[in-house]
Amino acid sequence: MASLKILVVDDDESILVLLEKRLQTDGYQIIKAATGKEAVSKAQLFSPHLIIMDIMLPDVDGPEAFKRIRAHPGTCHIPVVFLSGIVEETGDTPPTVTIDNETYTAVSKPIDFALLSNAIHKNILEGEEDSGG
Repeated sequence: MASLKILVVDDDESILVLLEKRLQTDGYQIIKAATGKEAVSKAQLFSPHLIIMDIMLPDVDGPEAFKRIRAHPGTCHIPVVFLSGIVEETGDTPPTVTIDNETYTAVSKPIDFALLSNAIHKNILEGEEDSGG
């Protein structure tokens, strides 16, 4: 079975490298993007199983980039986990981000990899259930 692809979007190169190394260790194939426009392009090109997207990006912010990804028929099904220094976690449950009345999982920076791993598994499993029926 081919490894699952995750598109990681962050304008901080050190976070991209950290996430790439950590997620590759977990067996994922990583695609990196540093801007919102690049994220939209790479989502359409590679059709990842999940997107981990920073909220604050230099060109098109994460929520707007995700709206553009959702608007494309080939990428509208891809789940997202938002990553940001502006959201706060409380307890063991990650915070959420609401975009156009839809709620998405978020993970705060600095990254708690246990919460991120849980969010990845939850979203990939939900994505597989949604695409299967």
